Amino acid sequence: MEHQKHERMLEIFFRALKGEHISPKQLAAEYQVSVKSISRNIAEIQAFLAEHRELLQNAELRYSHRDKAYLLTSDEFLKNQELFAVIKVLLGSRCFSKEEILILIAKMKKFTTAEDRKSLENEEQEPQRLLSVMNVPNQKKNKRNFQRKGA
Repeated sequence: MEHQKHERMLEIFFRALKGEHISPKQLAAEYQVSVKSISRNIAEIQAFLAEHRELLQNAELRYSHRDKAYLLTSDEFLKNQELFAVIKVLLGSRCFSKEEILILIAKMKKFTTAEDRKSLENEEQEPQRLLSVMNVPNQKKNKRNFQRKGA
């Protein structure tokens, strides 16, 4: 029984890390336990996050009345405007190929809030549009240019 409780808490924590909305009601039905049990699990996760703020980038599991669910927040997450500013700097530098920039963008999106990630998914074409406007060379051309300069 105790093992199931700890496993459930870890699953809830990792789901929150992935940006999932944590609804006690839905989780209670999913895990076939009471809403009160899920609420206790969430309270324990919140206590853990409070005790280890410096390790977890000041992360906090906050309740959203609008969504009727808990969301993981952190003051270390990037905001959309910050992410787009970094993307524009990367594009302007022309140091990376199109493929490399898209990989970097995908990695950086993981450091945004869950809500910003959703809006970024809606604006998924924005990085592609920026890449085409900036006319970033593909990887093969980059390698050839680098080889010519080095020769």
